[in-house]
This record gives sequence, structure tokens and C-alpha cells, in this order.
Amino acid sequence: MVAAGDEKAFGLLFHQHWDHIYTVALSITRSVTTSEDLVQDIFLKIWLNRSQLTSIEHFDNYLFIVARNAIYTNLRQTGIKESLLQKLEDPGTAGWTPEEELLAKESAKLIHRAVSQLSPQQQEVYRLSRDGGLKYDQIAQQLGISKSTVRNHMVKALQNIREYLQANTDGLLLILCLLSAVL
Repeated sequence: MVAAGDEKAFGLLFHQHWDHIYTVALSITRSVTTSEDLVQDIFLKIWLNRSQLTSIEHFDNYLFIVARNAIYTNLRQTGIKESLLQKLEDPGTAGWTPEEELLAKESAKLIHRAVSQLSPQQQEVYRLSRDGGLKYDQIAQQLGISKSTVRNHMVKALQNIREYLQANTDGLLLILCLLSAVL
């Protein structure tokens, strides 16, 4: 049972629903990478909140609502992310105040430290995905591991990065770090 922390049951749940959630996300976002990331985030959220699953009568409805909210949140943030990307690429000419430039530099340092805390395999998968822009199947092929292993490493890497950032930041810097980490 997933609510009790059974990883095998969660794996079955993940594989049973992954294609459907991915297809819905892809039809809305029109981005393979974004859709894959959204599915990972959705199932990570379910895993992290697994203790609440015992009170849910209709899991399919719950999953649909979690997925819908994650997809729409992503769509709302897309404009924010694009704006932040432009500013992060060239903060000096993007109209940022010195304080905002400092926050951007600090968030980049924190993310770098968070990534350096990951296991070597998680670091490699994270960097190939985020820095290299590779898709999960490309990473799997390059590293000689399965696509599901790549997914597992990304789920754990993102969870560890979020936990590191939550423990080492507050307020605006945390938001900026989290947005930067998902870009």
C-alpha cells in the first residue's frame, strides 16, 4: 500500500498512470521535457503526501486534480520563468536593481551547492537534463541505464535540492532558487 510507504506499490501506481498523465501534460504544454518534469513532480507530490492517501476515496479523481493543478501552475509560471531566464542571462542590462542581482547570484550559488550535495549519479542525471537539455531517453542511452532509472534519479535529485533549499533559504530567495532550479 502506497500510503504505508510501499515503494513497490508506488512503482506500480506510477507505471499504471504515467502514460495518461504524460499525454495530458504534453497535449497542453506541447513540450516533451516539461511534460516529463511535470509527471515527475506530480508523482513526487503524491509520494511525499502518501499518508493522506488513506482518506481519498477516488484516487483517479485525486490524481486528475493534482495533475491539472500542476499543469496549470506550470503554464502560469512559464511567463515568469521566461522573464527570469532573460534576467538571469544578463542581469546587468535587464533592469535589475543591485539587490536583485545579488539575489540572483546567491540563488545560483545555493543551487550549485545543493546539486553538489547529490550523489554522483543524481548529479550527472540532473546536469544532463537541466544543463545539457537532454531528454530522459537520451540520458538513459548516454549513461547505459534504463529510462525509469533516470526518472528515479531525477525525482530523488529534485527532492534533495528542494529540501536543501528549504533548509538553507527563506522567503524571496527560496522562490527565486526554486524557479531557477526548474528552469
